[in-house]
Amino acid sequence: MAQQQATKGSGQTPPSTAKSSNANDKPEKVDVMQATLKEGAPQIEDMPVLEGAKPTTFWEDVRDSIPDWLDEIIAIALLIGGILSFLALFSSTQAVVALAWADILRQLFGYGSLIVAAGLLGMGVYILLPKVGIRLSLQSTRILGIELAFLCILAILHVIIDEPELRTLARNGGGGGLMGWGLTAVPHWLLGRIPTLVIFSVLLLFSIGMIIGAKREQLVGWLKKYGEQLKNFAERITPSDNDLAEIFSRADTYGIPEEIITSREVPLLRIRPNPDSLPPSLRELRRRAGKRTKNRRKEDYEDIENHPLFTKTREEMVTEFNLIGEVGKKKMDDGHLVVTRPDGREKRYFQVKEMEEAKKVGKRNKKLPSLEILADAPMTPPDENEINRNVVLIENTLLEFDVDIDVVDVQVGPTVTRYAVQPYQLKRDGSTERTRLSKIASYHNDLSLALSAKRLRLETPVPGTTYMGIEVPNSSPSMVHLRSVYESKEYYEYSQRKGTPLTIPLGRDVAGRPVPVDLAKMPHLLIAGTTGSGKSVCIAALATALIMDNTPDTVKMVMLDPKMVE
Repeated sequence: MAQQQATKGSGQTPPSTAKSSNANDKPEKVDVMQATLKEGAPQIEDMPVLEGAKPTTFWEDVRDSIPDWLDEIIAIALLIGGILSFLALFSSTQAVVALAWADILRQLFGYGSLIVAAGLLGMGVYILLPKVGIRLSLQSTRILGIELAFLCILAILHVIIDEPELRTLARNGGGGGLMGWGLTAVPHWLLGRIPTLVIFSVLLLFSIGMIIGAKREQLVGWLKKYGEQLKNFAERITPSDNDLAEIFSRADTYGIPEEIITSREVPLLRIRPNPDSLPPSLRELRRRAGKRTKNRRKEDYEDIENHPLFTKTREEMVTEFNLIGEVGKKKMDDGHLVVTRPDGREKRYFQVKEMEEAKKVGKRNKKLPSLEILADAPMTPPDENEINRNVVLIENTLLEFDVDIDVVDVQVGPTVTRYAVQPYQLKRDGSTERTRLSKIASYHNDLSLALSAKRLRLETPVPGTTYMGIEVPNSSPSMVHLRSVYESKEYYEYSQRKGTPLTIPLGRDVAGRPVPVDLAKMPHLLIAGTTGSGKSVCIAALATALIMDNTPDTVKMVMLDPKMVE
C-alpha cells in the first residue's frame, strides 16, 4: 500500500500497471539499430571501408572486358567498308557484290549514300585517333545532333526534287531513298512540298546548333537577326501603295501611245486599245502552234512554241525526262539515243523519224485510171516528247504496283503507237523468275487512266517477239490515203510477186507499214467492227482498188446495198 502511494506520489507508473492499462493498444515497434547503439555497439562511421569499391553498370563492365585490339579491328573494318562503298558507288564495274552493295545504298539512302560512305570512314578514324594520342570529346547531344542532321538531309534531298511520285523516286535510287521517302511521305501528303521543305530545313538548323554546342539564347538571337534581314529585303522588293495605284491607274491605257496619254486635251470619246498591239491570247497561241502545213519551216513556229504561256502536256504530273536524264547521251547502231538514268541503267531516248518512204510505182496500163486523180498528203508523225513522256508514264505506273518493266522499243503508226514492254527477270533462291504477263494485263485500267487514253489495247505477247505490246492512240492521228499505199514499195513488190489483178491496198498496220492483200484468197470476206471503226471506208477502198487496177472488160462487180447506206 505504501509502495503504491509512493509511486503515485512520484508520478511514475509501475511496469505492471502500464502493461495492464495498454492491454488494448498495439505493441510498440522497437528500432533494433537504436537498441544496438544504446548497448554500446560501434558507430557506422567507425566501420572500415574497402578502397576502390564503386558502383558499376552493366555496359561499363562490358566495355572494360573488351580487349584493346578489338577496337583496332573494328576501326579497320569501318575504313575498308567506307572505301569499298565509295568505289561501288562511283565505279562502273560489273562485279555482283559491288553492284548489289551500291544498289542497297542507293535504295535506302538515295543521294545520301555518299554521306553514309563518308560516315563509315569518319567512324573508323574516330576510333583510331586515341591510339595516336588524339582524343575527341563527342557528347551524347552532339551525336544526337549528327543523326538528326543526317535524317533531315535525306528528307530535304527527297523533297527538293520536284517529283510528284516520291515512292518512284526512292525506288530509282534518287532523292533520299526509302529513308527519305519514309520521312517525307506523310508531311508531303498533309502539308505539301514547300511546307515540308521548310519544316526539315528548320530541324536541320536546330541539329547544327546541337552539333556546334550553341545555346538556346544564341539560336533565338540568330533567328531574330536573319528574320529582320528577310523582313527588310521583303520590304525593299515589295512595291508601295503609290506604285500599285499608279500601275492600276495605267491598266486601262495599255497599248495607247504615250503622247495621247500625256495630252492635256480631254478626248470626247474613250480611246480603245489597238487590237494589233495586244499580245495574243493563250487560245490563239495554241491555235497557231497546232497548225501544220506541208511546207512549214521550223523558223515559222519556233517563237510561238518558246512563248512562256505555251505549256507542255502533263508537265505538272511528270518531270520531263526526270527518269531518263539529259546527260551522258550516246548513239547506238540503230540510230536511237541512249541516256543514263540515276539508277545507273542505260535507257533509250526514242526519236521519231519523218514518215517518208521510198515511192516505187510500176508501169501502168494506159487504159487504167492514173494515180494522179487520188488525193495525197504526207503523214504527220506524233510529237517526240509525247512519246518519251508516255514511256516514263508506263514505267512509273507499273512500278507503283511493284512491277519493274522496261520499254525496249516504240513503233509509231498513223493512229496508234505500240510500246514494246519487257519485264525484268527476278532471281530468287538461285532460280530465275519472270513477271507474269497476266499481272501486267490486270493493270489495264490504271494504264488507261495514267495515259489519258480513250482506248488501250494490250497484246500479250506480240507474235514472234519476247515482249508484250501496249497500243496507245496518238493525240493527233494521221489519215492514211489510198495513194500513199499504192505508191509504196511493199505494194509494188506484192503485186509483182502475186501477179493477180485482185490485189488491193488494205491500209497500214500499227507500225505504219502498208498492208496489201489478195482478194482472190478471200472469196467470202466479212467486214465487222464497231461504229466509227472504218467499215464503210474499207468497202469504198476495196471498190476503188478494183476499179483502179482493172478495166471494165476484165472485172465485173455487182454491189448490193439493201439498207441503202453506201
